[in-house]
Amino acid sequence: MKHSIHSMQSPIKLSVIAMVSATLMACGGGGGSNPTSSSTSTKPSEPSTPSNHTSDLSVATKPTKPSIPSTPKKPSPTSQDTTINTTNTNKPLTPILGVSEASQLIDKSASLAVLNEWNMRRMQCGIKAVKPQDNLQDASNQHAAYLAYLYTNAQIQGYGYNSHGEHENRYYIHVTGKKNPYYRGIQPSDRAKSAGYLSLMLTENLSKSWSYSSLGHFQENTDHAVVMLNGLLAAPYHLAGLMDSRWTQGAASLIAYTPYKTDSKKNRGHILETMAGIHRDDANHHTTIQGINGDGIITYPCEGVTNTQTALYSESPNPFQGTRDLNKRPVGQPIWINHPTANNIVVTNVKFFDIQRNISLKTHELTKDNDPNKRLRANEMFIIPLTDDIARNSCDANELKLLGDSFKANSCGLYPNTKYQVSFDISVDGKPKTSHSFTFSTGKTNYG
Repeated sequence: MKHSIHSMQSPIKLSVIAMVSATLMACGGGGGSNPTSSSTSTKPSEPSTPSNHTSDLSVATKPTKPSIPSTPKKPSPTSQDTTINTTNTNKPLTPILGVSEASQLIDKSASLAVLNEWNMRRMQCGIKAVKPQDNLQDASNQHAAYLAYLYTNAQIQGYGYNSHGEHENRYYIHVTGKKNPYYRGIQPSDRAKSAGYLSLMLTENLSKSWSYSSLGHFQENTDHAVVMLNGLLAAPYHLAGLMDSRWTQGAASLIAYTPYKTDSKKNRGHILETMAGIHRDDANHHTTIQGINGDGIITYPCEGVTNTQTALYSESPNPFQGTRDLNKRPVGQPIWINHPTANNIVVTNVKFFDIQRNISLKTHELTKDNDPNKRLRANEMFIIPLTDDIARNSCDANELKLLGDSFKANSCGLYPNTKYQVSFDISVDGKPKTSHSFTFSTGKTNYG
């Protein structure tokens, strides 16, 4: 997911990756990608059966009001992949073996802020919070450190690299697989097991960001980490995974670092990892979901949610595969609708309304039947607002000047700091339709 951040800094590129592995799902646990997280399953994803799934997402954020005296120099394309360096020097991360040592690299305050924000949003929408779990936290810390070491010591430029795996990669053999001091296992389930967490179901979400500031002024790690989470929640496949009602335990890890061969005073990268799961010994993982009207239907956003992203500029796989380049034609904050215990849902009569401007937006309904990536289940779907007609009216003129030619999109998505009303009819397992409506509000404009 691509994202750009401003405020004494040029646009930052934020790439997000999400995945799940196990007996049930991927990309977290609901839609977005079929859940697959079994400690033994490593079979590539299949839409109808549990499997491992990975999704690369990039999104943008905006830290604070721009205060750069002149347009900052745009970072070179070769330094887009972030790297780790908690000391903010340009030296490679010193190899430190062991999960306990890896945990020392984590910004604990920022990590806790992510976990709290994640749980707050789950509970606000009637979804049970995930409880912290030490072994799962160790697994999360370890993989964040693995990636930090990787991006600190090498310039990753594709070649099919999957950030969810710890495979040895022949193009980066000196920093991948067992050559990486933080290696603990190929799949998330392997790493969780190594840390002592035996999962019935497991998911992993990753966000990697990089920002540049000519003045060396950066957003606080805690604030930036929450922005990264917000970006994940603006991407359909990742949103569904994070908000899945089946998760009972969770962990979050944030590491700040200096990108490979960059000036540490002007460049900073971040890796955010979240994991969630159901432990094999957890006999209470079947929870009752009350839903919007006590009928088991849940949505995200839901009534009263604020400060969502205004736009989605990229997600991999692309939920509009073959029909829309999100980098050029972004969409607004998607709405996830799910009935966890149902076999299927049918949503009709969708309306997406800008209350402040008294205008209705066109929408795209993403379902199991038309999902180009075959990741959605029949009991979930997305309402995605199309913002082409808004054009760049939702952008800030001054920020666009700072972004210059680097901003290719035809719009900035939904209007910032605006309340939207979403309404729809839904039929669950063939039963008579019921009507639902709620409002949510966007936050500041995001540019990536």
